[in-house]
Amino acid sequence: MKSDFDVSKSAVCFSNELQTVGKQCVQNGVFVLPKEALYVGEAAFAGLDNLETLVVHENLCYFHPHAFRGCKNLTAVKGLENARNMTMLFSFEGCSKLREIQLPENVSIISAKAFAGCTSLKSLIIPAAVKMIGSNAFEGCNKLELAFLGDKNIDIQSGALDAVKRVYVRHANVVESIVQSGFSGEIAYWDAALNRAVGLDVRTVRDLQDYFSNFLIPAGGSTTWRKFVKDNNASEQIARATIVCGIEIQEDCYIDLLDVVSSSHTMNEEGKEEKLFTALVFRKYSMSKGAGKLAKFDKKETVIYYPYGTDFDRKMLCEICGALNGLIDLARDTPSFAKESLRAIQTKQKQLLRLLLKGTNNPNVVEEIMKGVKLPASGIRPAEREEDWLPNYGGEEIDEIKPVEQFSPIDTDVKKKSGRRWGKHNDSHQKGGK
Repeated sequence: MKSDFDVSKSAVCFSNELQTVGKQCVQNGVFVLPKEALYVGEAAFAGLDNLETLVVHENLCYFHPHAFRGCKNLTAVKGLENARNMTMLFSFEGCSKLREIQLPENVSIISAKAFAGCTSLKSLIIPAAVKMIGSNAFEGCNKLELAFLGDKNIDIQSGALDAVKRVYVRHANVVESIVQSGFSGEIAYWDAALNRAVGLDVRTVRDLQDYFSNFLIPAGGSTTWRKFVKDNNASEQIARATIVCGIEIQEDCYIDLLDVVSSSHTMNEEGKEEKLFTALVFRKYSMSKGAGKLAKFDKKETVIYYPYGTDFDRKMLCEICGALNGLIDLARDTPSFAKESLRAIQTKQKQLLRLLLKGTNNPNVVEEIMKGVKLPASGIRPAEREEDWLPNYGGEEIDEIKPVEQFSPIDTDVKKKSGRRWGKHNDSHQKGGK
């Protein structure tokens, strides 16, 4: 059969199917799929260890399940999101360095083991058209976070999501499908009707109704304003904050909950304020050098950003912040040479911060974290060391903790109002969580 496409006699396309690609066709790690190739045949790229980036065109229809076998250095597939004729995806098993790929919007089936072994893949959007995800589709992808765009139930087969770290969902039908699949990671669910974020912990609750009526701390928090803007497509602009609730944890520790909208001179095209985010501000005071009347008081703040309108359970929020406050006091009372003790304190603080960022439905989780920890008596203390504040570090589990002043775009136009949207577990006390 005559070849319709021949590059250096190493890439061969019969009719509309690309059958073989030689190493000579890969230029500086890149291969651009010929426009004549609507189908990529079995083992077309097999064993091409010099292939790093594949660029495809919008008319592509199909990848054979074994097309990329042995492509151990493939890191990016570009243009796939424009391939509107592709409805089934099979092909990237074992591509351990794959990090960059976007699925076509019309894909309805993600086959068994489609991304198995793609251990470098950290994020992937699942289009609304997806109806089925095959067994072990994301096997070994323990860094992966998935965002589901659809609003209909999905057939998620055995083991498909077992290794996935976290999923982001916007509709209850998809949540139900994920729960029924046996997924044991974290779910961040945005309920548009309720206008709030809900953190779902499938390890502690299995009934879907319990999720929506008994959430404690929501998911979706970020300690970095710029990261929140990027992750939530929010506007990076001057903002106006309304204090919707302030709670005294102890005499030197307070938390404020702020609803933040765009300021009057940065309204949207319709002349309306844009709802930006809800901010949880943890504030604690310390005593500077000096005594009696000469003593000065300093404060530090950590802010966590959530989707606008996020609700919290007051009792759980106060338990977490009360434990953080006690651990800061304990660190301030611990001598600098007791490095092991200070590391243990910071480990506990990281676990508590993670609850505020990632959400929980476990009412006993603070007690479990603080088991065996004896907190000191309350009182304002001096703070002169790095260990005297919450952990300041970077990592996958928690974003870097920094004071609010470095990231917050909030201006000084802060207005108070009474009342608060609380989850139904909450009481009406303004001090503590008792």
